[in-house]
Amino acid sequence: MTPADDSPPGAGLAVAGTQAVTTAGADTARAPRGPHDVGGLPAGPVSLEEHAITEWETRCWAIATLLRDPARGARAGRPGQALTGLDESRRHGEELGDRYRVLSYGERAVHALARMLVRRGVLDEAEITRTLDAIR
Repeated sequence: MTPADDSPPGAGLAVAGTQAVTTAGADTARAPRGPHDVGGLPAGPVSLEEHAITEWETRCWAIATLLRDPARGARAGRPGQALTGLDESRRHGEELGDRYRVLSYGERAVHALARMLVRRGVLDEAEITRTLDAIR
């Protein structure tokens, strides 16, 4: 997009989660908010109470940390590359739609981890379903 005047680069472009803006004479529609994008919205008080981290959450954080280690990618045929990444994990969590608000932080993280491992062929949906059915 090349501005017709002396506007700075990007003038007239909408920023995700903002109200409709007018810059450099261009009207843009409001970009839709993701379920994670609550900036500026009324949300009520934030609980500052300590809460126990469960054993499964601790294990999941450990697994996620190991999978982000580039040295471990070599063992999966990806030398010098991590199997997962933090940005990708966040994106998968944000793609949960309305489920984002009802799942805990740990549950969103596990969902994202599963999506990334399926995408890379480390796990498949059937294997995840069988395992979940076995532990329920």
